[in-house]
Amino acid sequence: MSDSNTNSFSTVPSARETVICTLFEGNYHFGVGALVNSLYAWGYRGVIYAGYRGALPPWSKGQEVFSAAKDLEIRFLKTETQVHFTFCKAAILQRVLDTEAPEASAVVYVDPDIVLNCRWEVIRDWVEDRVALCQDVNWNCHRSHPLRRDWDRHLNPHGIYPRHETDYYFNAGFIGVARSQRAFINSLQQVIDVMITLSGNGQSLEHQDQSYCFHKGDQDALNITADIFPEKISAMGPEAMDFVPGGHTMSHAVGSLKPWQNAFMKSAFDGRAPSKADKLFFDHVSAPIALFTSEELASKRLQLRVAAAIGRLIRRS
Repeated sequence: MSDSNTNSFSTVPSARETVICTLFEGNYHFGVGALVNSLYAWGYRGVIYAGYRGALPPWSKGQEVFSAAKDLEIRFLKTETQVHFTFCKAAILQRVLDTEAPEASAVVYVDPDIVLNCRWEVIRDWVEDRVALCQDVNWNCHRSHPLRRDWDRHLNPHGIYPRHETDYYFNAGFIGVARSQRAFINSLQQVIDVMITLSGNGQSLEHQDQSYCFHKGDQDALNITADIFPEKISAMGPEAMDFVPGGHTMSHAVGSLKPWQNAFMKSAFDGRAPSKADKLFFDHVSAPIALFTSEELASKRLQLRVAAAIGRLIRRS
């Protein structure tokens, strides 16, 4: 595998540029490092805003403003909250647009278990004057779906009226918002606040069973908000996050075992071969931010190759 640091692009930040933000805590700093490396490899230059709870990443050298490479800076934003961190996406988007980067033309939130897999200009141009979203792995949620009717029943009394003009269900790992669509973020925060109040739950990513209309937490909130502003949405399909074949945009390592945690050979013997997201993660762990020692990385890459071979054999049997 290569370190994906050979792409060469002429990207000069302008005074009004699209900027990136993310949220992390605990060992998700590995994901932040890989996300930053992938952005740099594909041409992003500028500032990345990383909201965090707990400790700074060990690779940041204790610096709140960390220079990762020439023309690439990470600004760590301490975030104190009692709610599950996934409910803070609207807040970090608001903070970046209003306070941290008031000159930015757009802001893109990206989960720290995603790596970029396309030229940065693709993302920048996509979010130029729209809200950019990607369909989820379970993406088909027709406008007449009973879930949407359930949202109405709970939210209409609180002055929230989704229009249900889309048939899709979006993944909350990627949210791009142009400054001209700032109202989308305001509505997302309003929906999150009402949803937490109605469910009595702000501490769990998922709540009750799948039949509950707010089971998916922040992701349900995002889709409710998308129903309020359907004409402003520019959507890619589930291939955009490599949930199905044919994607070329980004790769999202969904599930509880993240690439930096996965014991790949054990997983392969259990019938779970390394995913494309697993493989791409390890393409972006060396530069400009080194996430592992050379010995650790050699061992992990060997395990990944062996696990991929085991996975192919098991699938054939």
